[in-house]
Formats: sequence, C-alpha cells, structure tokens
Amino acid sequence: MARFLDRVAKLVAVRRPVAPVAGPEMQGAPRIVRRRNAEALTDWRLMSGVARLIKRAANLVGLEIARRDDEVRHFAHTPSLLHQRIAPLATYSPWLNDPAFLAAYRRVRDRTALDIYRCYELWSLVAQLGPSEGCILEVGTWRGGSGVLLALADRAVGGRHQVYLADTFRGVVKTGQNDTLFRGGELADTTAGAVESLSRANGVTATILEGVFPDETAHRILEPILFLHCDVDAYRSARDVVEWTLPRLSAGGVIVLDDYGFFGCEGVTAYGNELRARHDLLFLHNLNGHGIFVKR
Repeated sequence: MARFLDRVAKLVAVRRPVAPVAGPEMQGAPRIVRRRNAEALTDWRLMSGVARLIKRAANLVGLEIARRDDEVRHFAHTPSLLHQRIAPLATYSPWLNDPAFLAAYRRVRDRTALDIYRCYELWSLVAQLGPSEGCILEVGTWRGGSGVLLALADRAVGGRHQVYLADTFRGVVKTGQNDTLFRGGELADTTAGAVESLSRANGVTATILEGVFPDETAHRILEPILFLHCDVDAYRSARDVVEWTLPRLSAGGVIVLDDYGFFGCEGVTAYGNELRARHDLLFLHNLNGHGIFVKR
C-alpha cells in the first residue's frame, strides 16, 4: 500500500501543471489564450484535489508524501548527461500578446509535438533573420506543424526565404549506441502529402524533401542555409544534418537542435556538446530544451 501511494503521488506531482493565471488580468487576452487558460485552470484544480486526497489517505496509514521534482535522473550508459525537472521562476510570456503568433500556432498546434514555448522561439528567431541570403530548412518535420509555422513566420515579415521541410516519412533513422530511447522507426505516422496539404491550407509554399537527409535529398538545396531546425532525435542523424549544413551556413545563421535538452534524446545532447567546442559558433542552451548555435 505504501509503495502504491508513493508511486501515485510521484505521478501526480510530475504531471500536475503549474497554476495558470486566474482573475481579471486574463480579460484582455485573446480568446484562444482565455480558453486555453480556462482549460488549464480546470485541470490544475482537478489534479490539485486528487493530490490532496492521496496525501490524506497516506496520512491515515502514517505516511508522509513529499514532491520529488528535484530527483536527478540519467541513463546507465550516459552518466554525465544528468536530468532534473526544470521550473524557472520567470513569468514574462510575450506570446500571450502576439496575435499573429497565436493565430499561426492555433493552425498548426495539432500537427506538432513542440510546446508553445519552443514554437514561439522558432517564430521569434525567423522574424529576426532579416533579408540575409539563405533558406530556412527543417529536418525532421514529422506532420509539418513546426515547419509550416516557420513558413508562416517568414511570411509575416515579408516572405523573403525559401522554406524546405525534410523528413524520411518512415520514422527515425541512423540510431546507434549513442542513443538511449530511440531505436529506429519511431514517428512514422505521417506522410509527405499530409505536410503538403497543411502548407496549402495555410497559404504558404514549402518544398517537401522526402527521404533521408542529407543522403538522399540535400542535392535539391542550392542556396546557403540561414536557419536550420534539426529535430531528428538521434546522434548520427543530427550529426550528419549539421555537418552538411555548417559549410553552407550563412554568417549570422542559426542552428536549433530541438532535442538537445530532453530525456531520451541523449544522442542529440552529446552531439550538441561536441558542437560547443567549436570557436566559430555561439551557443545558448534555452531552458525550453532547445540548443541554439549562431555562426559568428
């Protein structure tokens, strides 16, 4: 009984969302934000109530349950890549006051695994690219949500750049001993046609590259790379994509390793740490999980 209660309490503690905003401060927010916030508020109250019931039940049998959010974890063969739940104290949320982003996010959120924090970062980075020469490339586009968001972000500032969306459309590839969770073939539940349809539905043009990148499809890109969003989940796949990109990366160009900060993607974390040793790249680890590199 004690072991069961402890496991349930840990599950609730891990999954319970942070309390959303409540009160008059939400009245001026866009409708999508108010609706999402109301849903989050309901979930938060429900989970908080469940947690209290579990704690009371534990107290009846003489047990004390405490949160374990600070527990440090790692995979057995990657002991130096430590993970711990991150809960920054910052509260500023500029996406709540960005109607263009919120409208775009609403169109694609069901077709991406990225949370709103990473989506807003991609949106913001593309908005800052300016008229510099080069294209926007996403490798590991899956169902196209984040890729179409990149195209919408570029259109919002004038549509200056060609957008390429690459995926095998048969799942994760090139997994190996450096990887922990992925074994190959995951995330195959998508098609190139579905991504193309999403692009057309949102009025943006993107070139779909179907096949292993760079091995089978990179020859179709002739211009320099100004922005790369690499979301491929595995060490060798990330390495091959970035090593192909680096000599083609424009000055001031940006590389985003989407999987850098996530448990289960230690291969990408390891490769990102290798990249950090380069003197021609400025590195930033955003606590949303992104590893960002800017060419000096």
